[in-house]
Amino acid sequence: MKKIVRVTENDLTKIVRKVIKEQGGDENGRHISVTGIPMDMLPNLSDSNALSITANGCGLNTMPPFEHLPKSLTVLKLENNDITEADMEGYRNLPDLLVIGLEDNPIQWVNWEEVGEMPNLARLSGVEDAENYNEKSGCVYC
Repeated sequence: MKKIVRVTENDLTKIVRKVIKEQGGDENGRHISVTGIPMDMLPNLSDSNALSITANGCGLNTMPPFEHLPKSLTVLKLENNDITEADMEGYRNLPDLLVIGLEDNPIQWVNWEEVGEMPNLARLSGVEDAENYNEKSGCVYC
């Protein structure tokens, strides 16, 4: 298997959609998994109706922008990547988002204000080592 070193966002979106189809689904499937596909950033999946996105071990270094996520999203798993900041700006506008999994990332900072505004978030994991994490962070989800 050849290692992908650098691709444009457009090429990455095409690759992800091809993988989804090879998995027997389509971009409007209920679960999108791109685990193990090397990428710095998740491509724009906002036009899908996915309930769950899993991108574990991809080398991601940022959380996907809110604008790139489907409005129907309930579970976002970004484990074993290189994410250092859990910004999540705008995620409060994903009303059905229940779980965000960030285990095995070198998280140093979390946007606790945004986390506190997420209406139905039940679980946020992998942020306990963030420099701005403390008992007063208000993280009842961790």
